[in-house]
Amino acid sequence: MSADHFDRKELTHDPLQDAFDLAVDYVYRRRRAFIFGGVGLLVAVAAVGGYFSYSRYSERSDSEVLLQADRSLHDPAVAAEVRTRQGTEAYRNFVETHPRSTLAPAAWLTLGRLAWEQKQWEPAGQAFQQVLDHRKTSPLLRTEALLALGKLKEQQGKLAEAKSLYEQIGDGFQDVKQLALGRVALAAGDAKQAREHFLQAAASPTPNGVTQQAKEALDFLP
Repeated sequence: MSADHFDRKELTHDPLQDAFDLAVDYVYRRRRAFIFGGVGLLVAVAAVGGYFSYSRYSERSDSEVLLQADRSLHDPAVAAEVRTRQGTEAYRNFVETHPRSTLAPAAWLTLGRLAWEQKQWEPAGQAFQQVLDHRKTSPLLRTEALLALGKLKEQQGKLAEAKSLYEQIGDGFQDVKQLALGRVALAAGDAKQAREHFLQAAASPTPNGVTQQAKEALDFLP
């Protein structure tokens, strides 16, 4: 995954946009595997018995409904605007009829992304918060929701709240966490703190697009 290059003007104008897009893409690619592969994992670990049989059936049923919603969102036979509308309706229907499903956080996350694309900031924030509040949210989806909600807070000038959200990102995503914290520190005018976070992100033992972003940020720090 490549990293977009940015100059000093971009760093001062919108200090988190590149990192947000990159980090969300970083976890979003793995999210699809969670959505459609997670069902198989849940089935595999379920024990025999009436309760677990019902759980397997429920997960398969939920997965089929969510797949239908995904198809409506990516239907090539209709215009993009129609796809967005029908996809939003389908995902909204899913979370309303399957609120406790293991897949509900993924549906809420998609609703948040759709609202974000339409610049509907309040509904987007509410959807991302639903992901965080759901008791069956995986660390992967939680990370994406924290990044997205943090970006919304930054747009509102609430840097302290954004920082608090980024600090909740789990240990499995330290490079993403440190990059986000570095960008919000830079937005707050604290270049020294930003440098410390960027150094930690760049030192990740598994180099990727996020670590490359951190290295580029270090190069352009004042």
